[in-house]
Amino acid sequence: MEKRGHTLDVLFPLGVLAIYAVAAAMVLLLAADGYRDSLDRADRSFGASTALAYVTEKLRAGDREDAVRVETLGDCPALVVSVNREDSWYDTYIYCYDGSLRELMVKRELTPQPDMGRALLELEQFEPQWAADGLLRLVCAHQGETDTRYVNLKAGEGYPCG
Repeated sequence: MEKRGHTLDVLFPLGVLAIYAVAAAMVLLLAADGYRDSLDRADRSFGASTALAYVTEKLRAGDREDAVRVETLGDCPALVVSVNREDSWYDTYIYCYDGSLRELMVKRELTPQPDMGRALLELEQFEPQWAADGLLRLVCAHQGETDTRYVNLKAGEGYPCG
């Protein structure tokens, strides 16, 4: 009888320890899965959000309200920001081509091609559109996540957009 009691004294704490270890492992696995999902969501939204932030800052660099227009570069919808430097006009094209958001700055007299631009970041879609007078609608998509931003080009003096 003493042996049986002694065996239970050993098995009971080992059983509790085993249950605790299994529960801790399950919590770690669930937490790791949730962390992985949040990282995936952040990666998907990073491209579109970063692209919109970049484009908005480029628009803020425009000299004046009429320096922004929407055109087509090849088959790509493009946002064009124009600046006048030393009596020459330069057009900066921002567009999506071949899976990347691209930027191309050329003298206005030159004929740009979509493959000439510098790839900035991976992006599946970039569509600038006029939503209203002075209100620009920007749509970006990356890895299934779509983000939209409206930029007011008549927001105030000194800053052509808000």
